[in-house]
Amino acid sequence: MKHIDINGRQKRPISREIALGNGVRIIFNSKRDAIYFVSETNRFLTECLVIINDTYTSAFMQYRNMWLISSNTKNGTKTHYFDVQKRIRSTFDIVEQLLNKFYSAHYGSNDPFFSFINLEKAASFLKDSLYDMETFNKARNITAAYYQCKTLKKRCSLVIEEIKKYGTDVRNKLYSDNRPNGIFLSIDDFMKLKGFKTQQSAWQFAKEFSKNLGKSSPNHITIDEFCSYYKIKKENVLVTLNQ
Repeated sequence: MKHIDINGRQKRPISREIALGNGVRIIFNSKRDAIYFVSETNRFLTECLVIINDTYTSAFMQYRNMWLISSNTKNGTKTHYFDVQKRIRSTFDIVEQLLNKFYSAHYGSNDPFFSFINLEKAASFLKDSLYDMETFNKARNITAAYYQCKTLKKRCSLVIEEIKKYGTDVRNKLYSDNRPNGIFLSIDDFMKLKGFKTQQSAWQFAKEFSKNLGKSSPNHITIDEFCSYYKIKKENVLVTLNQ
């Protein structure tokens, strides 16, 4: 069976630092942990490939059913839906090309960067075509086909969501586990978050910030408190701190 191996056909040496195509970058404590993560990532991406391929197969069947009935008359005017059919076929062609990239030596999809990008693109284009068919079936009151397309579209959305967030839990846990002071921000953290050039400037900021929070010490400011005060996502803060 076809599968995805982000280590590539040439079996490149695995580094402790791995950058994924969904924007997640992880630095592992050991090469052994990195190798295990690569193995788990291969399984995850292969599962996504299977789901997208299965959804593509079901979507193509829906399209053929749509093609068969889209030449009826409506209010005395032919309704071939040629524009919709052309758009769906064009989208299917793109999905086919993206899936085929995983076994082409020229596009490099079997790596930790393009594998994520191309799978997400395939799911997104497939979702667009299913939306067109969902709209068509709703307009024609074809209830069963409408809900089938709607369900397939939701499946694409779930795959896209899983691809986007993959690796964030591992990265966040590694970062938290490796911090000597747990979840408290250090002076070096403030330098990264606020762009200070010197520790003195960061320390001064931390003291003022701790007063705003009603804290007696700038050493006891947590990531959650920083995120809440500036109304930013904790995930984005962790990405900055882990760079």
